[in-house]
Amino acid sequence: MSIDGFRGNWLVRDGLLANANDRWEMTVKPRPYDVLLAHSPFSFSVIRHSWMDKPLFVTWKP
Repeated sequence: MSIDGFRGNWLVRDGLLANANDRWEMTVKPRPYDVLLAHSPFSFSVIRHSWMDKPLFVTWKP
């Protein structure tokens, strides 16, 4: 998959972002490619970086 293909199929997604007390919560609109998430060696459910004031919890709906 090309970089543009990855960006278009994985990163640019519709969803809902909500601000909870101690975290951000994002629900991602499903796409057919999501079936590949089960085979990924990386976790995409909790995202934390040193520059973030609170973690981002991601929900991938099937």
